[in-house]
Amino acid sequence: MTSLTAQTAAKTIPSTAAALPALAPAAAPPPDGYLRPFANERLNSRLGNRLPSGDWKETWSVSIDAAMAPTYLLTSGNSVLAVGRTACQAIGNGKVIAHIVSAGEDAELLPTSSEFLASDRYSRVGSFSLSTGDPTGYLSANGGDDTMRTFVHRRGAHTVVASFDGSSSPHKAVKKQVVYLQIFNGDAETAARDGEMPRLALAMHNDFIVLARAGAIEFLDLTLQALRRIDGAMKPQGLSVDESGRVYLVCEAGQKQQLWIVAPSGEYQSVAMPSAVFHRPPVVGFDHRVYLLALNKIVTVDASGKPGWVYDAPARVAGATVTADGMLLAGVGDSVVSLDSTGRARTLCRTPGEQLMASPILSADNKLLVLTDRKVHSFSAG
Repeated sequence: MTSLTAQTAAKTIPSTAAALPALAPAAAPPPDGYLRPFANERLNSRLGNRLPSGDWKETWSVSIDAAMAPTYLLTSGNSVLAVGRTACQAIGNGKVIAHIVSAGEDAELLPTSSEFLASDRYSRVGSFSLSTGDPTGYLSANGGDDTMRTFVHRRGAHTVVASFDGSSSPHKAVKKQVVYLQIFNGDAETAARDGEMPRLALAMHNDFIVLARAGAIEFLDLTLQALRRIDGAMKPQGLSVDESGRVYLVCEAGQKQQLWIVAPSGEYQSVAMPSAVFHRPPVVGFDHRVYLLALNKIVTVDASGKPGWVYDAPARVAGATVTADGMLLAGVGDSVVSLDSTGRARTLCRTPGEQLMASPILSADNKLLVLTDRKVHSFSAG
């Protein structure tokens, strides 16, 4: 297996602090659901829908297993998948129709085959039926029972699997942190890299893997060959990518938390954070405004890389997505709040007595889906 740090000098580009040119607004994709955490493989939390107008009314709700520690909600067509730290539950026809015990941090819907990618209780990466939860195939992913699967993505015939093993051995005084990155074609491994280091931050841009590790951002092809490495003095915490290949990186640099906006050519802008934000992929609007979530506030950075408005939330911020018309949908306490381009907030719906656990999402038919600590709720605009 090839080391994650093995490179050649010819592929290295130094990072250079510089103002980045403005980008034209991105075109919104057709609304096709929310297939994975943070919306898509670029992890930028963009929805293809415009926010419908009108008052939102609940149309249905389904109780889930609260012990699954719910974290994400996915949807495609009539399929809904609640993803938790210990289990995944598929929902259809007003009830839970499939349940698997899982041990991963990521999952992805595969709508063409009515399956989803996830890891089971033994950390085996596999595909599972949305209607029964039965496994339909497994991949030979590296690691053992305690290995966390941090990124899984099916792209054509290829599947990308990133893993983190932070388990400690009773025979060693030092905890060992190992990361694995593997590519499968069908169920056969075609490329792999590994290394002893903290977990990776990664996303995909077209057919390229964008990977951040301490001191470098790399662009890899699907054979895991590095096409470009951008060196920089930072430790990554969360990463997303826009349609142009720009990287939006929450990181620690100079012992401070910063947002780096990095062009593929190596130029970057850095923005100091006024308060600590979550170690999660930044939300990037179609106008390239960046939204960063903290415990009880949302911090924005405008398209030019300058600090923008700050929303002081009345309760814990659970997650957020951005619509095709530039509205931020945020889960705040027991409410879904929409924020416009000026930061003006409007409450769309509430789940009294329950706490939102994930980003609110819009289905392809414009239903607002909400995951709480107890239920999945669906709302419609009238």
